[in-house]
Amino acid sequence: MSEAPMTDEPKRKRGNPNFVVGGPGGPGRKPKVWTAKELMDKKIRQDLKEAAKEHTAEAFNFMLEVLRDTDANTKDRMSAANFIVERGWGKAVTHTETKIDIYQNMSDSELIRLITGKEIDAELIEQARAPLVIDHEPSDTDEEESYEEE
Repeated sequence: MSEAPMTDEPKRKRGNPNFVVGGPGGPGRKPKVWTAKELMDKKIRQDLKEAAKEHTAEAFNFMLEVLRDTDANTKDRMSAANFIVERGWGKAVTHTETKIDIYQNMSDSELIRLITGKEIDAELIEQARAPLVIDHEPSDTDEEESYEEE
């Protein structure tokens, strides 16, 4: 086997040499130009978020007051308690149980239709279930070949 001739030239890298990680989507694409409305909306959202963060302690203290107020409506106290617990521990994990009994009683064609949304011929399913049988009668050459391989 002949080898490629050695050269002093460095190998060229494949791909776009102008590619910048985190840059715009591709060559020739311009960065997004924000409209004045989009910039205003973005600024308002940032301002609201910062204002809400500034009042977090006050809101939390208010919820504690509602929780501790024995004259307050039970629904309001429960809501305040739930709010406080969720902020401290996160939302409760929900579990879902699913019974698969209905799938056990379905035929293969019904299951395939349920999964793929396509109707499959029952005969094709039976053919796929049938064991694969290969009819082959050994000949004298088969035995000789098998000994030679070992």
